[in-house]
Amino acid sequence: METLKQRLAKRLKELMRASVTANTQTRLAEISGVSQSSIQRVLTQEQSATVDVVEALALAFGVKQTHRFLLDNTEIQLLALWDRCTPQIQTQAMGFLTVASASGGVHGVASGASTGSHRVPPELLAAVMRSHEAHPVAEEPSVPHVDQHTHAPNSQKRKRSSA
Repeated sequence: METLKQRLAKRLKELMRASVTANTQTRLAEISGVSQSSIQRVLTQEQSATVDVVEALALAFGVKQTHRFLLDNTEIQLLALWDRCTPQIQTQAMGFLTVASASGGVHGVASGASTGSHRVPPELLAAVMRSHEAHPVAEEPSVPHVDQHTHAPNSQKRKRSSA
């Protein structure tokens, strides 16, 4: 299991690689106000970061919702999609996910399974059936690129500076 120290170091490296302005320890230190030596110790997992340091680093990368800073790209994409859903769609999605996880995936959902208080709405069940019939081979879902700074969908990936 990944520790928080490991997750922070990994996430920080990912964001630095993707950044044009904070792509080195020195530049990140200038932007965040965190010393370069502290950044180096966090990256090498020699030091645990304080909440203040994590928040400063998150803000340096434009992450306004600092509680999401340690999430990986897939988790950020899922939350961005979730945030755009209405409460009704979120309730339906929770029902779908609960049933799917308890019944062995889409096949269990397609057979009309339900668990406890969660029942998949008939419309969603019909859509799953149609999708399963049209695409019997499991495919990776298409998830839009999400801007790492704002966590908003973005059709363009950030380019890394060659400097």
